[in-house]
Amino acid sequence: MILRILCLPECPIQDFEDSTVDTLIDPLNRQWVVELVDGLFTREDAEMIKKIPLGRASSEDTLFWPHSSNGVYSCKTGYRFLKEEAAALGEVARDQQSRDKHIWKSICSLRTPQKVKTMSWRACREALPTKQALVRRTIIEDPVCERCCNSAETSLHALWRCPELDPVWANPELWGFRSSVHFLDFKELLSWLILQKKDVELFAVMVRTIWNQRNRVRLNMPADSLHQVAHIARTWLLDFQGRQVPHASQVQQEP
Repeated sequence: MILRILCLPECPIQDFEDSTVDTLIDPLNRQWVVELVDGLFTREDAEMIKKIPLGRASSEDTLFWPHSSNGVYSCKTGYRFLKEEAAALGEVARDQQSRDKHIWKSICSLRTPQKVKTMSWRACREALPTKQALVRRTIIEDPVCERCCNSAETSLHALWRCPELDPVWANPELWGFRSSVHFLDFKELLSWLILQKKDVELFAVMVRTIWNQRNRVRLNMPADSLHQVAHIARTWLLDFQGRQVPHASQVQQEP
């Protein structure tokens, strides 16, 4: 109880796990029992607790329902609260579905091979077999990236954030925001690129090239240097787009 009220992660002494906060307060002078606080908690936590002001008069705790004007719970206010909460959660879910649909439409419209589009969508859904994903599936135990040996390998880390990828994303005109704009996951990164009208096609091809290079290195197969990835991706994309047949509506008929 003490832990939940004071927002502390764990209790250092097992016998006090179920004690309440009043155990730490002298009821006569309404002050913290310093010896007990110092003995139970770390120095930092103890100092924070002792700075919490205590009221002069002791009073019994009372239950208060925050969703009614008088603080008294009723079936009506409880039902209304649950309905409002469900509506709010539904709105969040609809917003997320709308954003996902927009991202998928943007991916589908890319002038890239289908395998590039599929790769981007799988990365958005954390469906790539990154080390973090394999840990989540209890296939391996260590999620640490094998490139930098420092952070957990998520899709965002493996394809964008890993410091070993600095040579890949070195072009300041295209990717200069990499060190200043931070993202929670790969889907947020791709969504931001779409909204900012960045070169998403080149980005998607580079991402697939990075992933392929990563897999070849992991399997001890011949692989291109990371310093070559950006050039290889750009050349490959231009070659692919140059070989595409123009849409019929874009072909002008001779008079």
